[in-house]
Amino acid sequence: MFSPCMARRRRAHPRIPRRGRGDDGAVLVEAALILPVLFLVVAGILDFGVALNDRNAIRHGVREGARQGVVAEGAGIATTDELEALTRDRIGELTTVDDLEVYVRVADPYLVVCAEAQVESLTGFPVVADAVEGEVRDKAVMFIEGDGVPFGSSPGTPAWCDAQEATA
Repeated sequence: MFSPCMARRRRAHPRIPRRGRGDDGAVLVEAALILPVLFLVVAGILDFGVALNDRNAIRHGVREGARQGVVAEGAGIATTDELEALTRDRIGELTTVDDLEVYVRVADPYLVVCAEAQVESLTGFPVVADAVEGEVRDKAVMFIEGDGVPFGSSPGTPAWCDAQEATA
């Protein structure tokens, strides 16, 4: 039953070497070591991206509110509450922040619009959350040209929301 032709065929195609007996679970162990680190990196990228978007949205909304406040008559803004609501709307269009405080201060010849909010982690991983979470503050100061603005400052405006810091 054994022919020389079969022997040649076997020699022409050597066997593929088998792995050792202890290699069967190596892939599972490697995945168990790498996947948590990979998930943490992905969560960090996601959290940092959302936090950066929130910070930029607050900055943009405050600047847009100040710009609209300086040209209040053309924008149809007659009260401080309307300007605060407009600024809140501009910020809210672009961000996930819920607890947002907006302040307006008229310090002739400047209009100061400020906002502060708490930025929170989406994933909640302790290492990532500690780096991302915190209070975000921003303000925009613009020179009032012409006759001034038809409104006054917000009640209870904090000390950090002042024109002197930005113009110095």
